[in-house]
Formats: sequence, C-alpha cells, structure tokens
Amino acid sequence: MYIGLHDIITEGGWEWIGVATSGQSSSVTTYWKNGEPSNGDGEDCAVIITSTSDALKSWNDVQCTKEYNWVCERTASTM
Repeated sequence: MYIGLHDIITEGGWEWIGVATSGQSSSVTTYWKNGEPSNGDGEDCAVIITSTSDALKSWNDVQCTKEYNWVCERTASTM
C-alpha cells in the first residue's frame, strides 16, 4: 500500500505528500524493512508491505510508476 512518502526531489530526503505536510522532510527511519530504502533502479516512493515478519519494519521503497493501493489523509469528523 502506497503511503504518500517519496524522495523524488532529493535522493534520501523523504517527504510526505499532502497539503498539510508538503515539503517537510521525514526523519523517520524506524519503520523501514531491513536493508531498505535500497534506492535501487529509481525507487523513489514508499509502500507498506505485508510479507515481512516484523510489522513495525514494513516500509519498502519502490518505483513510483508501479501501481499500488493508497491511503488518503483527511480531517476527522464526527457524525
């Protein structure tokens, strides 16, 4: 699942996509799968993968042209 994190502008400078967070670098490194981000072959977007034994280390960098499901951020509302 695509999580809206990329390093397209600056390699290794991971940023969240979105109005509220656009342009803010992320220093979060805790959640990367071991050996990731590998930055191989234009891997500039981040996804959560489920084929890992450690759910807290589930981020992987992939090519942005690959199709994945995605997560949207929205303001919470009450009903």
